[in-house]
Amino acid sequence: MNQQIKRMPRRCCRCHRRPRAVTRTGKMESYCHPCGAWRSRRWTKKHKHLHRLIVQKSHLKMDYGITPEEKDKMLELQGRKCAACGSPDVGYKKKSGVTKRLWHVDHNHKTKQIRGLLCHPCNFTIGNAKESVERLRACAAYLERHQ
Repeated sequence: MNQQIKRMPRRCCRCHRRPRAVTRTGKMESYCHPCGAWRSRRWTKKHKHLHRLIVQKSHLKMDYGITPEEKDKMLELQGRKCAACGSPDVGYKKKSGVTKRLWHVDHNHKTKQIRGLLCHPCNFTIGNAKESVERLRACAAYLERHQ
């Protein structure tokens, strides 16, 4: 009477067709991969503003090691102006057809040290100049010669 019963994998609680997904830690999810992705997209669509805040917060922490509160404090210490040009205007960044107004965290790409918060035009300029002081000086000299 000591028979082993073959257990079927537990099924997705949405579609009931596929086995449930397993996380990296070995925990069993409630949904299969496709249904989990569907559920995630649905939540993101319903909570766009909250999702954007969560993404921003994790981006700041992962990329620069700061929180949104620390970023706000940096902006206050700068007088709510760009660290490079001193303009209080943030500038506009167009991404995926959406125009955004945001301050950019400027950092040294070699040392990862944060230098300050920049408006979009200054961040764009420094990025396109590949952080080269010589290139920026040459561009400034060029503009002065051709005024």
